[in-house]
Amino acid sequence: MTKECDPMKKLIAFVLALVCVLGLSGCGLKNDSRNEVMEDFVGIITSVSENNTNYIVKVTDSGSSKLVIGDVVLVQTDVEAGYQYAVNDCIKVGFNGVVEENTTISTANKSIPRTFDIEKIDTTENNAG
Repeated sequence: MTKECDPMKKLIAFVLALVCVLGLSGCGLKNDSRNEVMEDFVGIITSVSENNTNYIVKVTDSGSSKLVIGDVVLVQTDVEAGYQYAVNDCIKVGFNGVVEENTTISTANKSIPRTFDIEKIDTTENNAG
């Protein structure tokens, strides 16, 4: 080969190295919900949507969240989740920490768009014994 090809080889090698570096740096940016910060709070359901996917919840224990006791929160879930809770149920809500100002339902001042888990909490005291 002649020396005329040397600059072309260097350019191709540089471009390939740059592509490899950019490709590897993108691996660390994967958005995996399991790595999101988990927060939770406890509240009483005050309203349930027709299809049982949205709940209005009054916060009774802010848990690890930035919510305040007394906040009224719209908790949105997927239809596939199959939650079947009712008004006055006490629930613990696990979510990714994102709390938005609610603009869709006037009775709720906050909204949680991404819920990971909802579990019912038994509030009856067992006085056996």
